[in-house]
Order: sequence, then structure tokens, then C-alpha cells
Amino acid sequence: SYPLSAPSDTRLVLGLNKYSHDTTLCAASLNTGEVLFACSKERLTRKKHDGGNTASLVETCLDQLGLDVDCIERVVMNNHHHRILPFVESNVDHMEWEEGLGINAGNEDGYSDEYNLLSGVENKIELSHHLAHAYSAASQSPFDSGLIVVMDGMGETYRTMKRAAQGKDTTYFGDLNLCEGMEVQFVPDDIDSRARESYFDWREAESVYTFSKSEKDLNIKPVFKRFQEEKTPPTLYNHGFENMDSLGAVYSRASSHIFGDWNACGKVMGLAPWKEHSWDNANMVPPTIDDPILSGSLYEDDGLRIDRSTMVGQPLFNRIDPDMFDSDGNMFRTKRYDFDDDEYIPPPAREGEQVATKQIPTKVALDAISLASRVQSDLETVAMDFVRHFKEETGESNLCLAGGVALNSVLNGRLSRELDFEKTFIPPYPGDDGVAVGCCAYGLYGELSSSYGDDEQSKLWSRPLSPYQGPLYTEQDIEEAIEWAAPWLNVEVVEDETARNDAIVEELVSGGVVSIYDGRSEMGPRALGHRSILADPRKKGLVRFINEFVKKRESFRPFAP
Repeated sequence: SYPLSAPSDTRLVLGLNKYSHDTTLCAASLNTGEVLFACSKERLTRKKHDGGNTASLVETCLDQLGLDVDCIERVVMNNHHHRILPFVESNVDHMEWEEGLGINAGNEDGYSDEYNLLSGVENKIELSHHLAHAYSAASQSPFDSGLIVVMDGMGETYRTMKRAAQGKDTTYFGDLNLCEGMEVQFVPDDIDSRARESYFDWREAESVYTFSKSEKDLNIKPVFKRFQEEKTPPTLYNHGFENMDSLGAVYSRASSHIFGDWNACGKVMGLAPWKEHSWDNANMVPPTIDDPILSGSLYEDDGLRIDRSTMVGQPLFNRIDPDMFDSDGNMFRTKRYDFDDDEYIPPPAREGEQVATKQIPTKVALDAISLASRVQSDLETVAMDFVRHFKEETGESNLCLAGGVALNSVLNGRLSRELDFEKTFIPPYPGDDGVAVGCCAYGLYGELSSSYGDDEQSKLWSRPLSPYQGPLYTEQDIEEAIEWAAPWLNVEVVEDETARNDAIVEELVSGGVVSIYDGRSEMGPRALGHRSILADPRKKGLVRFINEFVKKRESFRPFAP
């Protein structure tokens, strides 16, 4: 049986974010334009932000839809680290060699698999990174025109886009193709000469577009692009990302400094508000960082000023302070950022359950709070000025946000509330998982879609896509999963929906924690009710309980209401 069975004559357009973090697939019907399946690889492997090849995603997609590889008509893909088609999939023998040695992308199964290569698909093209982000938002926005702001850690290299545009490369479409004949502001304004003279290259940092759309046409116009120089060899750890000058890269450096993880920016955002918290203990005061980390403007040459002096030397996540040891010299605080407010009351222990005890912040936690607060405040100041400027420049009244910085919901709230936009739209997946959706949209509606000779172009998506586009598991799948976990479960089947909901409410009111599994999985990093954890927010101790014993993470981490 095929859980999401599609008609056998379905012609598929695949959008892929490939060989990078957050490897993702989005599949739509070329016949109707309907998105049939969208999923990130992490949903299959249970490895957060999992990257690499797309073999398992393509296979799962086709299995769910009851289709085969021959039904794939068009593939649009992006990998912002390097080109895909000229260097990887054009040399299968070399890919097999890399697989044999377990190097590069050959370190996992599926690299030379047909589900990853899709060698039988003639129409394959690469789309530049920020343009894919732009398509992911504009294509499904609930309004017909507006401003698109893409703020990212790093995007496509300038040389990649320039080479493809100059060489009329039909396997690649990027911003510089769109810019031909248009008046677009570049920062720096002499980016072409700087890129030629650079030891390495320059990469997309922030981009601005305007868009308009009708029933069948989507028109995206570039307005502004800021590029950042690769200051260190891209062969270094994470491409030297921590030394780049985009808003996302600087914020990510704070994430690395505090948590040892460049991709834990959500933790930084969650830590920042603790700067305003007051503990009864007079020593529990985060120090103040007076000098801004980020200041100035993004839309002027050399307008952005960056001070990394608070993010050098020994990273905070490695620091060991005296207050982490008891009087006998034994380390009793192994979690640097495990702390509560003064109102914390441990929940009553139920039989067989652990109870989380109250913790006060360590000195290193107070320093981390200060850094998180400073970089969050600076991000908001610079980004607000940036978006305000282009609202005034373009006269657009609606706003779309995309790129990794658009995962910062605190910033998003301020942009939406304070800049007087009539409407704001942010996809549930503004990060690089959304690149697959943008690639798919480009395959349906982009500049080159008419050149494929479609008899009738698909109608544009008329409303935001449902976030529930992942696999749909059968009753048999569910029963097998329960059977596998049976030693750790007490199972009671409640067929009646009302009785089941009553049981959930009763558990929540009594101070319990409920996990919800319902239908297809969400696309994007947010839990939106199909794979969610529920608890009563009035019971303060449950925040720590869920963080420590359910999600196994730091106690300060907030939850979405």
C-alpha cells in the first residue's frame, strides 16, 4: 500500500537542498502544482540538521506516493558550499571511489545510488542560495506583492554566480542572471574587482528583493545584495564561517563561543532575556557588555562595524570556574547553563519519577547571558534599520522573511510589529530546509519553467503550504514501532476520540506531560501539533522537568505557547 498514493501519470518536480546541513526534499506535481511530499532528512535519520545525499529522501518520497524514478520530470537543487552538477554527479566512477574510501560525501550510504544521482532525469538545474530562499517565501505568500528580505549566515559565492552568468551555463541560474539589465545595489559596490583580487572568494550575506504575482506568474526582482569576504581558507572548519561578516555568521560565532555549536543560535536567543531577570542573591547579576558587537548599517559600503573582542580566547563552553566545584574539589556542576529563577518550585514527585532540583546560575552562565543579550540586542538594532531602509526605498507594504536569521522569532516579532508593514509572512522553514521548497517553486514557476515546453503551466500556490507534508505512517508501521518499544511502555488503546482527548486533558491538569503524534510530520524545525510535547504552563516546575528529563537539554530553554 502507498500511504499518499498519487495518480500513475503524475510528473514530479523535485526541489533539493543537497550535500549540506539540513538536507531536504520537496516534491510537487507538475500536472497541478500541488506539493505532494516535503521532508528533511533529519526526520528519517533522527540526526538533527542531518546533511549529505538525498537517496533516502527520494526513495521515501516515491514509496509514499507509489511512483517510480521515471515519474520525476525536473530537478532543481542547491548546495551553497559548492556546485553540484559539474563536480559531483558528472563523475560516478569518482563518486564510487570516494564511497570506497569513506571520504567527502561518500562517507554515508547512497552517494552513488540512483535515488541520489537521478541520472535518468534530463532536466536538472542548480539555483543560487538566496534566490532559492526568496522563492520559498514569495511563492506561497498570502499577498500578491511585497518585499523579500533574506538574511543568512552565508550563501552562494560571487565567482560561482559570475562564472555561470558569463558562460551562459544552462545548468545554473542565480541572482546575477536576474540582475542583467536591472539597477541593483551591491555592497561593496566594486564587488566584481574585489572578488577577482580576493585570496578566496566573497559570499552572499544579506539580499533584498521585491516580488509580484498573479494566478500563473511570479516575478522576483533583486534590489540589493551585500557580499562578505571569505577571510580565511574555506577548507578550514565549517568553511571559516566563524570569521565571516554577515549578521548570521556573527550571531553564529556567539553560538559557538557559548555552546560549542555554530548551529545553536536558537539557544542564544532563548538565553538573552535572562539578562533582565533579577535573582535574590546579590551576586547573581550578569555583567554588562557596553560596546556593541554589531553596529552601523548594512546598506553602505563598510557600513557594518563588528567587534569580536568578547568572543575570542577560551570559549565559554570550555571554561571551568571555581563555583563548579564543592569544598572537597569535586565537580558538582557539570552543566554550565543549568539554572532556574527564584520562583522555581520542584513539582511533586509521583511514584517512580525523578524530580528536578533548583539550580542557581554559575559565573560562566552569567557571562554567557551577557553575551547572548548583547548580540541579540545588536542583531535587532541593525536588522531593524536594514529592513526599515528598504521599506522606505521600495515603498512595499508587505514583508516576507527568509534565511537562517528569520528563525529568530524575537527579531521577527519586532519587524512585524514596529515597522508598519500591513502583512508579514515567514514560512515555517526559513532556514536551509526551506531551500528545497524554493527550488521546487522555481521548477514550477521560475524563469526557465516556460523553456521546458509545458503545455499548461501550473497555477501558483494560492495560500501558504501546509507544514504537514512529511511521511504518513500506516497502522502497521505504528504497531511495529510500539512492539519494538514494548519493554518501556504500558499500552492502552483508546479508539474513541472524545475519550482520548479527555484523557489527555486529565493528564495535563494533573501535572503530567503528553506527547502528541498525529498524521504527517511537520516540515521545518518547529513542533506544530503533529509531533509535539504538551504540558500545563501554569505548573512552573514542568519547564525544568521537560528540559532535564524529557528533552535532555539546558533548564533555561523556553517553550512556545
